[in-house]
Amino acid sequence: MIPQLSVVLPLHNQADFVESALDSVARQRLPLEIIVVDDASSDGGPERVTQWAKAHPTPLRLVRQPERGYALAARLAGVAAACAPDIMFMDADDTLAGERRLARVLARKQEAGCEIAHFRNLAHTAGGEERGELSWSAPPAQGVLRGSAVFAAYAACPYPPLMLWGKVYSRNLLERVAPFAHGKKIFRFDDKFLVSLLALHARSYVGCEEYIYRYRLCESWPMSKFAGRVHDLLTLREVIDPLLEAPDVPPDAARNFRNFLERRLTINMGKLCIEAEKRLFDGESPESLFAELAPFLDDETLFSCALCSASNNIDAISKLILRIYCEF
Repeated sequence: MIPQLSVVLPLHNQADFVESALDSVARQRLPLEIIVVDDASSDGGPERVTQWAKAHPTPLRLVRQPERGYALAARLAGVAAACAPDIMFMDADDTLAGERRLARVLARKQEAGCEIAHFRNLAHTAGGEERGELSWSAPPAQGVLRGSAVFAAYAACPYPPLMLWGKVYSRNLLERVAPFAHGKKIFRFDDKFLVSLLALHARSYVGCEEYIYRYRLCESWPMSKFAGRVHDLLTLREVIDPLLEAPDVPPDAARNFRNFLERRLTINMGKLCIEAEKRLFDGESPESLFAELAPFLDDETLFSCALCSASNNIDAISKLILRIYCEF
């Protein structure tokens, strides 16, 4: 049977979670295939995937990457290996809820003839405690949007829901966007990078009320994570900024999106500086910190981003103080 949906699942050292993720996909009541792309794991995860595939009828293909390319490269390899006309991305430590909800969303997408179907997401801790809806990942609009209204809806959100999970994409849309992403080194914000391009190029969208995706909240935030995010935001800005000048991109949407990127750069660079200060206070050497940041940011970029973030943060704090003072 030809699958209606390909579920692309990158894997890097998440052996303890991947079987639960695969179980939740296999419970879905629709013809689908699973594409697991192993990104050079060293914890036995691919072997667990192989054993799972032997015990389950759900079609599964394991694609092995010889060296780590990070999640964006793994997702693109999964798209290239997929057979279905629609594709959904999933992380190896997350799960899907229910059995028929995903089929209903896919049917709604096909009925509306849309390139993106965006559904709702739930959060849970590593221990399984439910935390309710991830409000910042909710669809920016309900119903169908066409043309430039798709990107405008995303850009109008103070925090656009640019997570790869929580959406089903037409294969044709992904193939149009893939050339902008191939060869780009993206460490942490592969979702922000790819979904920004997908939202910009999509000509049709449907928002759905179904709760399907269960996202595992991250409980550790190393300094390198923020450094990777800063690098990725700079790369996204470099790639997407010329595309925002296209005649069919509403000027307000382009301005809103550029402002969003500036805010995210400010916040993530600020968090990087806070983590660095903590470690310096605890006695770690500056040389050690720079060595950890070197794979993501060179000294000049680090210095420039730190100054910009500090300036923006001081400006925001000054405005907040003035607002509080005026109220009293």
